[in-house]
Amino acid sequence: MTKAKKTKPHTPQMPARRVGRLDTLGGIVTELGRVYRDCRNGRTSSGDGAKLAYMLGTLRATIETADLEGRLAALEAELHEGKSNAD
Repeated sequence: MTKAKKTKPHTPQMPARRVGRLDTLGGIVTELGRVYRDCRNGRTSSGDGAKLAYMLGTLRATIETADLEGRLAALEAELHEGKSNAD
């Protein structure tokens, strides 16, 4: 007896929509709003919307972490510079 291959059901693809820049918090917030509106208006399933929102949240966290890393490096440089001048 052979097993039948499982195939994914065909899901129609939505036409690609231009996404704004996702390298700033403002761009991510804008896109998150679009995802929300698309879900509310039935253009995107709630499952797909949740996945997109999760990815956008990950991008947001990455940008925030990179920003904090830069700020910390600047503060550490100032602290190190202050100690050098005190000697």
